[in-house]
Amino acid sequence: FAAVPPVEKLLPNDTLFVCAVPDCPKFSRLVERSPQAGLWSDAAMKPFRDKFMEKCSEELIKPLEQELGVKLSDYTALLQGQFALAVTPDGWPSQEGAEPGIVLLLDAKDKGGQLKTNLTELRKKWSDAGKAVKTERIRDVEFSIVPLSTNDLPATLKKFFPQKQEIQELGKEPEKKTEEKNELIIGQYESLLILASSVKTVESIAAHLTGGSAPALADDA
Repeated sequence: FAAVPPVEKLLPNDTLFVCAVPDCPKFSRLVERSPQAGLWSDAAMKPFRDKFMEKCSEELIKPLEQELGVKLSDYTALLQGQFALAVTPDGWPSQEGAEPGIVLLLDAKDKGGQLKTNLTELRKKWSDAGKAVKTERIRDVEFSIVPLSTNDLPATLKKFFPQKQEIQELGKEPEKKTEEKNELIIGQYESLLILASSVKTVESIAAHLTGGSAPALADDA
């Protein structure tokens, strides 16, 4: 496979925010040598560290893996190249009702085969769970589009997010709650995992991957 271009050559030129790690293994080695990592691994921290990690595993990681039907280690092992989290306008704020798009990019490099296997298993689990998974080709790149609602948020994660309190005015009938619906678009180009919240966001990235001439973030001085 050809090397995946850096994120600044993949994201659209009007990107609002991007946090990127160009080389995850190198970044991991830098973190391991940091003062904070030295403090965390110090023998004096062991009682606190063991208790914290045990609580994190029992209350977050294990329940989340059970609800999602995945092993998080299968995906963290794919952090072999660049990683980026970005926010794009996606029509916001000029278009009424539009919301910024979110995109995650991860280059698995030589673990591209494992990434493909993981995505195949994930699609099967979605289908078995009754989700209406739709396949669509965008710029010759195949993506799976999964409808999501606020009810699809795993119960484990809901505990960490504040819940809105229902307010009802006296003398008025309670309004019917409208379920907020979104989409999850997920696909793979060579060794690159692309995960986004809208087709419009994906189209720009797919265009840059397949030789399109649309302006990229790197073109904006």
